Amino acid sequence: MPKALVDTGSGPWVRRALDVVLNCDPRLVVIEGSAADVRQVLAEHGFANADYIISGIPLGSMPLAVRGRIVSETKEALAPAGAFIVYQFTSRVLPELQRVFDVVKRGREWLNVLPAHLFFCAATPASHNGNGSARG
Repeated sequence: MPKALVDTGSGPWVRRALDVVLNCDPRLVVIEGSAADVRQVLAEHGFANADYIISGIPLGSMPLAVRGRIVSETKEALAPAGAFIVYQFTSRVLPELQRVFDVVKRGREWLNVLPAHLFFCAATPASHNGNGSARG
């Protein structure tokens, strides 16, 4: 179970919706700000890093410099075995993910309207947990 759920960069209307829908979960912290400040946000809330960061912000629509900063800062914010999980409606962000992360796995969610591209990114290849299955 995660110690915290943090949303940043969604904008005020999403923040209000999350406050209403998820206000019963004390782990949720909704922050209006830039996803590029993820390490600062984690530190301000007492976390050294994150096991998982999940993002649906439209990285492919952002200027390359902004996209690059967000992706790089996200990698730095992850725990050593952490992962960045991204869902997008284009694959435009793929080259940036591949430049920053050592491991990038791709998938598609066809039942979503519009179908979504899914990317699972890790700083290091998955390690084995001792029972023959890969972790990560």
